[in-house]
Amino acid sequence: PRKLLTDRSSTSIKMPPKSSSSSSMPQVVVDPKTLPRISSELTIAQLKDECRVRSVKQATNKTDLLMNLKIGSVRLSAIPEFHYIEAVKKLMEEEKQKISEETEKYAEQHAALENEKYEKKIRLREEEKVSQKSLHTHRCAGHECLVAETIALRFGGKARIQNCRCSKCGSSEGCIYSCEGCNWDICASCLGKLNEYSSQQVKHVHKSTLHPCLLAETANLLLNGRQRSLTAVCDRCRKGPPQQLCQLSCMKCDWDVCANCIALHEQEKQRAARRREEQIINKSKHSISVNYHDCPLAKTSDLLLNGMPRTASCCWPGCDSTQCKWSCESCHFDICASCASKANKLNKKRKLGEDIIEEKEEVFAPMIKNPSAANLDPKNLKKFVVWKSSGYPYDGWHSYEGDPQKEFDSSYDTILQANSRVKYVFYYKNVWGLSKSELNENRVDESVERTTGGLTLKIHPDDSEVFTVSAVRKEVFEYLAPQQHQDEEEEEEEEDHYYQKPFVSF
Repeated sequence: PRKLLTDRSSTSIKMPPKSSSSSSMPQVVVDPKTLPRISSELTIAQLKDECRVRSVKQATNKTDLLMNLKIGSVRLSAIPEFHYIEAVKKLMEEEKQKISEETEKYAEQHAALENEKYEKKIRLREEEKVSQKSLHTHRCAGHECLVAETIALRFGGKARIQNCRCSKCGSSEGCIYSCEGCNWDICASCLGKLNEYSSQQVKHVHKSTLHPCLLAETANLLLNGRQRSLTAVCDRCRKGPPQQLCQLSCMKCDWDVCANCIALHEQEKQRAARRREEQIINKSKHSISVNYHDCPLAKTSDLLLNGMPRTASCCWPGCDSTQCKWSCESCHFDICASCASKANKLNKKRKLGEDIIEEKEEVFAPMIKNPSAANLDPKNLKKFVVWKSSGYPYDGWHSYEGDPQKEFDSSYDTILQANSRVKYVFYYKNVWGLSKSELNENRVDESVERTTGGLTLKIHPDDSEVFTVSAVRKEVFEYLAPQQHQDEEEEEEEEDHYYQKPFVSF
């Protein structure tokens, strides 16, 4: 670094000339030979001051400080012009802080002034309301308070009629009444409609399930000064004059209905009432239990449907007969005599087949259910061995200590006997004590070894252990189980004598 700095000291640094368009700046010429440099003769205090000026990492000893600053580099802290610029920057920061404080002070004063103006405006408005309260002497339909003529009121020192807006239609013209307390205005058009509605509200005396409100006869109502029945359109059939005249109306909801729709609605109500009575009567006739339908059935000829004997098509696939014999009204199930006989026989066969299958599955030879001492001897293994295991897999939740231990169950001379024992242990001697039907509710993995034909059954219920039963050759089991036990012993021995083993390098 010293050599580089010495070679560079023979050159001079000049600021590039500015163009005529830019602001004139004085040209600065720096002679590197005159600049103070970092050297080992400086004290620790001077070096630390230079680190502070350069924003370089500080150090406690002189060697580290010289390494951080680099011997031969320019010493900024010894240049008077640098301290002058630092003083100017400090002065600029102080002026900036002062301007910021003055700005905040002005903003607070301005906010206080605006708040004072707003409070004064509110106070004047409240005084204005109090002074104009005596003008509220009129009653208006559609508003609970007393109202005053809009033209006589003032709002914020100006005539209210210049800035009011109808609270019903939103129009800014033609307001005639206002309420200062609610800031409510209404125009002449909306007032006429309210008066018309208010005067006719007493005529709404009829009740109907077609509409939640009380209804009035359409012929007795007015709409914009004309008879409502001349322009009203039925809201159900969408027909109006001259083809159809409405009979009942609701002025509040602007809803109308014609006489024809009222008659149809009444007929539907009566039909529904009669149907409910029929269903009550028909329910008592469902008393015949069958094996092909969950609900009790009734004779189709004894049931009524809308006042007539029930007629329906047979529900059995491929049958289009309309002469049904049995029916279930709640399920809309109907079946003819021929299909009922087929369904009864088919269901009996299916049930009988299930019973036979269950009996076959339950039958095991005595030597499978209760193996002899020779079959249970783990030292003198026969040709095929049955083993089982149970343990949690590596699921990130339960503790995992490797693959579960393969426990000896029994051994047999033939693979058929070993496979039968696998099924018996898996379905009837499992670790949970569950039945075969309960196990089959979960997924059972079944696999057969291609060369020996050994059966393996495996199940993993949710949030439970993995249970496995398998039949393998004797040589395979002798390799699996003892090897696993031997590995565990070796691991324990290595753990006990870890620090006693000599280190061997290759």
